Amino acid sequence: MLPEGDQPVHAFEGEVGLSQVIEVAGAKAGMNAYADITIKRWNYNIVNGDQLEVRVLVDIFVKVTESKQIEIVTAINSDEVEVEEELLRVEEVIGEDTVTETITVEISPPDVKPNIERILQADGQLFLPVCTVEEGGVLVQGLIVAGVLYVADTPEGDQPVHFFEDVDEFENFVSIPGAEEGMFCYGNIDIKEVRSSLVDNRTVELSVILTKFVKVTNFKQLTIVTDIIGVTPRDDRDKSEDTSKREYTVKAGDTLYKIAQRFGTTIDAIIEENNIVNPDYLEVGQRLIIPKSMIDNPRG
Repeated sequence: MLPEGDQPVHAFEGEVGLSQVIEVAGAKAGMNAYADITIKRWNYNIVNGDQLEVRVLVDIFVKVTESKQIEIVTAINSDEVEVEEELLRVEEVIGEDTVTETITVEISPPDVKPNIERILQADGQLFLPVCTVEEGGVLVQGLIVAGVLYVADTPEGDQPVHFFEDVDEFENFVSIPGAEEGMFCYGNIDIKEVRSSLVDNRTVELSVILTKFVKVTNFKQLTIVTDIIGVTPRDDRDKSEDTSKREYTVKAGDTLYKIAQRFGTTIDAIIEENNIVNPDYLEVGQRLIIPKSMIDNPRG
């Protein structure tokens, strides 16, 4: 308790360390790690006259990545090689950038609050930051909740310290060459610093320094070669000889139906061409003759 007439309102702050191990399957030392920590809510209890117990609920998002360069085969341009293909969904990084920008706003206390004599402290918090990919870059939008603690210009004996806050929208554009509407955006926006100055006894000018990291990606399907399922041997026969037929080597799991479907022909045509006695029996490694006219558009 304070004697009557002493300053009744005070502010203090402190730092508390946070340490949390989050298991990420496959993570190894040397990989790239990103963490985004958000305070969801908090409350406090007064333990005694000079101690508070503060409980804070935080939301922690972590992402571990590894940069790799791999070689893949996307096509084999040869009439003599038949391949199996597969569609692979890949994330392509269009571009990324980190920019620092200063947003200046003027805020005033509510009419019921007294005039400002001097500023004790000013800070800000970000709420609902979102990024949207547009042509040529990323539009970053959100809310800044700014708070000011100040000494009031009041007659002696009145409450000398007051606090007020205001909410302001912000909107900035980060240029990312190649970005197009419909692509995906990842953003990390932080308040780096808040500076304040007193314009007059009813107005505070705040300069909020934002650090914005944005990355634009695009998902696309890439056709890759996963296996070679047939090769026609070259020969040095005279061009006048019959080259309208080719060989296919039977692999495990093949049936005449599958082979016919793959090459756009019929089971009967393959049986007739190869004099097959038992169409239900094929040996792995067995060579079948398939007319070239039937394999102009093989199905992978």
